[in-house]
Amino acid sequence: MINQKVVKRKLILFLIFIIGLALFALLVHYVHRGGGDDANFPILIKKYNLLGWLKYRYDTWSGRLAAETYCYIFGYLPLYFWKISNLIHYGILTFFLYKYYELFNKHRNNKRDYIMAVFCIILPFGMNFGALCDGAFWVTGAMNYLWITAAGIASFYPILYYSINKRYPHLFFRIIALFFGFVAGSSQEQVGTTLLVFCILFLIYIFFICRKKSLFLIIETIVVFFSFLLNYFSPGNSLRFTNEVKARIPDFLTILPYQRLEYSYRWIMDALINHMGILLILTWILLIILLVNKSKKKIIDLISMVILIVAILSIAVKSNISQFFNFQAKWEILTFSKTSYIAMAFWSLILIFTIIAAYSLYNFKIKGLAVVLLILAAYASTSLMIFSPTMYESGCRTMFVPSIILCIAILLLINDCITKYKKYALLLVLISLGFPIYQYFKFAKIFSTAFNFHYPW
Repeated sequence: MINQKVVKRKLILFLIFIIGLALFALLVHYVHRGGGDDANFPILIKKYNLLGWLKYRYDTWSGRLAAETYCYIFGYLPLYFWKISNLIHYGILTFFLYKYYELFNKHRNNKRDYIMAVFCIILPFGMNFGALCDGAFWVTGAMNYLWITAAGIASFYPILYYSINKRYPHLFFRIIALFFGFVAGSSQEQVGTTLLVFCILFLIYIFFICRKKSLFLIIETIVVFFSFLLNYFSPGNSLRFTNEVKARIPDFLTILPYQRLEYSYRWIMDALINHMGILLILTWILLIILLVNKSKKKIIDLISMVILIVAILSIAVKSNISQFFNFQAKWEILTFSKTSYIAMAFWSLILIFTIIAAYSLYNFKIKGLAVVLLILAAYASTSLMIFSPTMYESGCRTMFVPSIILCIAILLLINDCITKYKKYALLLVLISLGFPIYQYFKFAKIFSTAFNFHYPW
């Protein structure tokens, strides 16, 4: 017998996602091919068939086989095919964000589920404007960031599902996980590295701590590992690295280790503090709210709250203390200012206490472990860029992957806040969604003006 309540719930969720994708489609509709790679790829690919193109790129530029395949196929097709695919991949991303939320909530609550579905759709708009623009609305950029990130999120779902439920998800999820695992591993390096590390960590957890055996999880980890190696050891990567060093940072490999360490750390701090959009701030706010609600507070909890409040207040008055947000993240600076060292020390403390607050809040519970690992993964995936001589040239799009990872942690925190503060759930929702919604309209205004189309607002 069909359960009418379940059908109604699924129908409402379906409508929420359809409306969300329709709003995303409004923005995608006005994307066009720009200059640079968008203009060059359709010309270059005409010299090759698909296999010839992949071999050419693999030998001379990049081991990103899946991303290069996308560039080849959609370079030939009219742009509206890319727009449809971009919409589908955003749908995949938001759908699996919601599935991740579901994994940590055994008891269904319709109103909460609807709210969280809205969060899954709009929260990515809380990232840095440039990161979202280049990662989702630049034709070439989307094929390397949004599409590959969606693949990585989808491919890890069966492993996380098995870790929590000790059984497999539906066969459909396992099949697409293997495909997306290869796509993610053989493409964008931030996604591939993060996915591989998580696969290995969770495989160790399942086999040695849970004492479970899973052939599928071994196969998926092997697929990701193989595709990652295929990407990493491509001749094109080595050749490109050499050329980029010569063109951009000639002393990238010869500089003294302590100098390279300092330059790298300054870049990481600048990226995390100045180019993460609202996501880190939202993380701090949610951690503070949950720590206030914690029944047995420890001294470390009080210290964490104070430090995170200071961080939020500092950003609120950023225009008055801008020197404490200037990490002088540039290569070849010989003498750094004292305030830049103070800024590095202060914000390093903030980032450390973000982890401490999450750990103290949940202790060893699996949700707490997930939040801590996700925050660490956001830090680590950002840090991967310091191994590339294009760290200063790649721009904000390198923050797309860390931002999506942090979005998952935020979803878990928001869910707990809504659950524990039911009376103030609406206020929490409005606060959390305020900036992402504002940024959506910002995109809409820019896109509509650029293409001589004006929305009612």
